Amino acid sequence: FFFKQKTAYEIHERLVGSEMCIRDRVGTGKYVMRPTTGANVTINVTATLDDGSTAGDKKTFRIKEIPAPTGYFRGVPGSTKMSKSGVSKGTVEAKLDDFDFDLPLSVTQFDFKVPGQPTITVRGNKLDSRAKSALNRARRGQTVQILNVKAKSSGPRIKRVSPVIIEITN
Repeated sequence: FFFKQKTAYEIHERLVGSEMCIRDRVGTGKYVMRPTTGANVTINVTATLDDGSTAGDKKTFRIKEIPAPTGYFRGVPGSTKMSKSGVSKGTVEAKLDDFDFDLPLSVTQFDFKVPGQPTITVRGNKLDSRAKSALNRARRGQTVQILNVKAKSSGPRIKRVSPVIIEITN
């Protein structure tokens, strides 16, 4: 919402249509609204201008649940075939495919599983030395798995990321 006529001394906001909402003030005249239930929320804004008059506006927003992210490895979702060296250099990513809004995600942790080896929990989004050591013991045709991927966003909590399965080609 933007009032372009005059400086506003007081701004008040009111929410309609959402049973619960978390509101945080993040600066002068800036708020973050987080509806927790419902299908729509209407934000009503009124302001008292420097000449004593009031101005107002309202806007209705659709509340949409954030879907579960898709796991990617070296830019490929789901499952793929790759050499050991390609796997050792790759990056684990989480993306919200077909989501209406740009919400960047960062991978903070994942489990790496090689058949016959213990599962290794890796911090960050790249294989560490323990995971690379387990990868070197994988044989051609075996599948390694990237599981229990944890990702975070700058705001809302993110659901579980889908796993990535990689067939070793060498």
